[in-house]
Amino acid sequence: MEREAQAAGATFADIYHQTGTHTARDGYQRGIGAMLEPSEATALGLRPPWFVHPNRTGRDLHVLVVAETIKDATTT
Repeated sequence: MEREAQAAGATFADIYHQTGTHTARDGYQRGIGAMLEPSEATALGLRPPWFVHPNRTGRDLHVLVVAETIKDATTT
């Protein structure tokens, strides 16, 4: 993905570099929701599980990486 972004003249936000160590096995510090951990979204009045998608911690880590990438891209 990074190579393709560069080829297109885009800046790549390397989210994995920052969040790759926050896996579903990392207890409360994990950035990926566990299979049966209820998400914050609701559907039909229920809170479905994350199913290995970024949870609140993962979302916040992603935002920091993307914000820093934008800052770097716009100040250089």
